[in-house]
Amino acid sequence: MRSLIVTSAVTVLGLGTATLTLAQNAADESSGAESASLEEIVVTAERREENLQKTALSITALTAEDLQAHDDTAIDSALRDVAGVVIQGNANGAYVFIRGVGASQDTAIGGPAVNLNFDGVYQQQTEIPLSSMYDVERVEVLRGPQGTLYGRNATAGSINIITADPTDKTEASGSVGFGNYSLIKTEGMVNVPVSSTLAVRAAMLSERHDGYLQPSGYDDEDNLGGRLKVLYKPNSDVRLLLAGDYLHIGGVGNGGVTSLATHPDDPWYSTAATGKTDLTSWRVYGQLDWNLGFGTLTVLPAHQHFFKFDNNVIIVPATTSSAGEVEERQDTAEVRLASSAGSKLTWVAGVYYLDSHTTLPGGVASQIALPAGPFTFPYLSGNKVSSKAGFAQATFPVTSALRLTGGARYNKDDKTAFDETSATATVPYSGSWSSFTYKAGVELDVAPQSLLYANVSTGFKAGGLDQGFNKYNPEKLRSYSVGSKNRFFDNRFQLNAEAFYYDYKDFQAQYGYRCQNSAACPTITGFANTIVNAGTATLYGIDLETSTQLTSVDRIDLNYSYLHSVFDQLVIVPGTANNAPAGCAATLSCNVLPNQILTNQPLSNAPRNSGSLSYEHRFVLADSSYISLSGDVHYYSSYWTLYRRPPQVPAESLQDDYSKYNAFLGYNAADDRWSLRGYVKNLANKAIVTSAVGPALTLQSPRTYGVTFTARL
Repeated sequence: MRSLIVTSAVTVLGLGTATLTLAQNAADESSGAESASLEEIVVTAERREENLQKTALSITALTAEDLQAHDDTAIDSALRDVAGVVIQGNANGAYVFIRGVGASQDTAIGGPAVNLNFDGVYQQQTEIPLSSMYDVERVEVLRGPQGTLYGRNATAGSINIITADPTDKTEASGSVGFGNYSLIKTEGMVNVPVSSTLAVRAAMLSERHDGYLQPSGYDDEDNLGGRLKVLYKPNSDVRLLLAGDYLHIGGVGNGGVTSLATHPDDPWYSTAATGKTDLTSWRVYGQLDWNLGFGTLTVLPAHQHFFKFDNNVIIVPATTSSAGEVEERQDTAEVRLASSAGSKLTWVAGVYYLDSHTTLPGGVASQIALPAGPFTFPYLSGNKVSSKAGFAQATFPVTSALRLTGGARYNKDDKTAFDETSATATVPYSGSWSSFTYKAGVELDVAPQSLLYANVSTGFKAGGLDQGFNKYNPEKLRSYSVGSKNRFFDNRFQLNAEAFYYDYKDFQAQYGYRCQNSAACPTITGFANTIVNAGTATLYGIDLETSTQLTSVDRIDLNYSYLHSVFDQLVIVPGTANNAPAGCAATLSCNVLPNQILTNQPLSNAPRNSGSLSYEHRFVLADSSYISLSGDVHYYSSYWTLYRRPPQVPAESLQDDYSKYNAFLGYNAADDRWSLRGYVKNLANKAIVTSAVGPALTLQSPRTYGVTFTARL
């Protein structure tokens, strides 16, 4: 195993050298094709602006043009285009897994393993990845633990969504889209420079479509969002941004199907009682950047409020229904001091604070026309979380081509959970955890457009309390990586690769189970989510990304990810069979399943192979307008979607190998004042399982198609 990762590392190192030699020996142009270059992308992954190709990390950056070309407005659909990333749908939202590392936990009992940030503000609610994006500048996907700069819940990596800031130009745009499932989507933006020092930008989006699961109506969409940003720049040294955004998600909500075999001609057929979702999220935040000469001071405070009412039958028998509410208030603040733009020694240091209060009120009247199911006792009625951290990182130039990086972070987390044992009494359960994370790296410019690097970095995910008030410890991950970033043929060919080895300790495995026999399962007498530390796990693999601008009108992108993952042992405690007979709980005769002991198994949501291939051609017309035609295919080898295994869960919780095809056709006017785009996604109408919750399977979207018209001023 170790020899394989060493071999992979040598391969990565050799890729840059071999391709560089090929480039030096090749002709600059082939077949007389017109020369063109790949665009340069600026990222802020390490808390400063730098060229993507000069950043010694494995990063995929999706630009605004990428998102528009693929008609991606939802975060989860955009991330599904990234090799090595798996999105797991669930009743509580969407969970992101990068290189097999992730968490199927909502914030009531745990938290994500991918650090999600909107404009630098941490967002932990799992429903947000299903929400709509609009007026986005770029999306950055950082692979590997990011504990030093991003802190808690970053064992898998980090996702940064950067929306567009106000500019000094008057501009506006609007779009409207239509598609199957009665899709209607609108988006708009207005940017106004009020004066030489003040600018305002407003953006909005609405998106509605019928449910993919019919006739129940589940997996629909009814989103409305708006954002306002005000930028004040009194002089060249001070920049103050104030912003607020609002999101509402309504409709029926997320659902599932019993089995793909029940209706093989229509896997999305569902007769479950129609549910309801009512989610509201709003946030206010600001960012002050003050140039002090020797460095820049950044202050980033934020306040968020989240409320959700959810009523569905995805995880309960079709004969009963339960409704629940979740409310969270979160305050965060980060203060950073970073080196000036021209400094040879680049550094950043700062402090971070998070305070979160989540409330889970007791039984709420069901709005589904079914009897309400009883709530489980003990019942988690809410929690409080606080996190404090201090961090620093610096990159030192040894020579003009060689640089060394070192960084460290100390984090302290406190959690308190509340047990609602009666209408008036609460019993708190608490825990406290601290963690030290670090990063050490070396990078070398072997040529003006070729970078080699190696990193050792760590990350951790905070501990907590599950629904049975069982305490679980933080999980920790140490990563060893070797990578290469290259541009050749006059910036027409890009080759980025990274080999990695993960040492994963105390990884948190979650599984849900139903136990109605209180004599055999006294702790939880209904459906519950259990989180346990499942020992150690080992992961290693390689990520490869290539982009080729063949001509000014032809581009090919090829991405591939190989992943080997295995954990030592996980013991899953008994649960009641999903088909337990009615009344068995009262007679204590429910059939309790035996312990399930899993050893040397792959992690869930960790396909061995995944990748994508896309091609785009532009037909340039006489007036300089153009027609774009593109298509892509995404491939994933088989993987388990959760840790429980058959017969405790459906055999379909193992997602078989699959390929998914998408096609796009667009027209852009010569002055770029308007465009028309059409798309077909999931051409083969492939039913892809994302998870198995109780007896239900959640699925990716079926075949969707539509057109979008955009106008710009």
